[in-house]
Amino acid sequence: MICTIGLPTLFVLNSKRKLKKRNEMKLDFFLRSGAKNDLIFSKQEILEDKIIGLDEVNKTLLIYLFKNEKDVILINLVKVRTCTLKKNYENMNRGNERKVRMELHLASIDIVFGFKNGGDKPVAVSFYDSTVNNIYEMAGLEVKAKNWETILSTVLVKKFEATA
Repeated sequence: MICTIGLPTLFVLNSKRKLKKRNEMKLDFFLRSGAKNDLIFSKQEILEDKIIGLDEVNKTLLIYLFKNEKDVILINLVKVRTCTLKKNYENMNRGNERKVRMELHLASIDIVFGFKNGGDKPVAVSFYDSTVNNIYEMAGLEVKAKNWETILSTVLVKKFEATA
């Protein structure tokens, strides 16, 4: 009885401890990356595959992608023209071999930054990605994306008011 309950519990606790330590290391790297760029984050968000931080004073967004260690993206919001929430859909075959039944399903929810310089490619920050996130996380991540769109749009509006 003790073995059937005790051993799995130990494995779960050990796994959670390792995950917590890994996440703490990623957050530490994120904060050090911000410090290297003289950023002080007023807002930050930890997602499944990235950490996002906003320095409202310096109008800079820092994104640390977990996929590629040491991969950090800095977005200078002074150079941003637009910040929009975009939902991307793709077709999925829900039928069988005899009868194809295509349905649209949500592939991702992104915030897309368009820059003043037309030569700069837009940058998309994904909050929900069907290849990374569980479908049950979609609603919560959409709310987070909308909150961030509002926050970033407010920073952009303040930027325009300051320069006008």
